[in-house]
Amino acid sequence: MTEEESRIPPLTYYCYQSVYAHIDRLSSLGRLPYKLIKPVLFAVDADTLKHLEQGYDDWQRNEYLDPTDGPEAVSLYASASRSVPVSWRDEYFALTTERQNAVSRASDRVSRFRVAQETDQRKAKLVHDLPPTRRRGNNPLHSIINPAFRKVVADTRKMSIAAPNQQAVHKPYPMPNFRPPSTMPIRTEPTHQSRSKGSPHPRSSQSTLFIPKSRP
Repeated sequence: MTEEESRIPPLTYYCYQSVYAHIDRLSSLGRLPYKLIKPVLFAVDADTLKHLEQGYDDWQRNEYLDPTDGPEAVSLYASASRSVPVSWRDEYFALTTERQNAVSRASDRVSRFRVAQETDQRKAKLVHDLPPTRRRGNNPLHSIINPAFRKVVADTRKMSIAAPNQQAVHKPYPMPNFRPPSTMPIRTEPTHQSRSKGSPHPRSSQSTLFIPKSRP
C-alpha cells in the first residue's frame, strides 16, 4: 500500500461518522456483528444502550460476540451464498462502466433521431420547393411567387393570344419590287435593215435588258 492510499480513510470510517451524527435518533442496529457495532455501543448513553439491549437479545450469546474470529468464521463463510466476498471497488467500477455505456447508448439514440429529423426536414423542403403538378383547369401562374414576374407572364400571354387577331384586322401593305442596286438598264434600237424591208411592223418595241453592273 502506498503512502497516498494509506491516507484515504476506509469505508467504515464514514459509516461511523454518519452514525455518530445521528446517534440521538438511533432506535435499532439490526442483526449486525458485535465487532462492527462495538464503537457505536460505547458512544451511546445508558438509556439508549438499555433500549438496544432489550430490542435485540442475540448479543447475550457467546457465539455472537465475535463470529469473525476462530472456527466460527469458516462456518459462517461456508454457509454463505458467495464463498468470496465482492469488493466494493469492483462493484463501483462495474456500475460506473454500466452508466457510461447507458449514456453512450442514449447519445447514439439522440444522434440518430436528430439525423432522421434533419432528413425529414430536407425531404419536406424539397417537396415544398417543387412546382405543383399541372392539372386540367389549373392556372400555372399560381406557382409563381413573385407578383411582378407573374404580371409580366400574364401580359405576355395576353399579347400572344391577341397577336393573331390583330394581324387579321390590320393587314400589312404590299411591298414594291425595288430594282436591285447592282443592275442598270440598257435600251436597244432596231437595226437599219429591219426598217428598210417593209415589215408589217416597221419598228419593234423597245426591250430593256438588265445587265449586272460590273464592279470596279
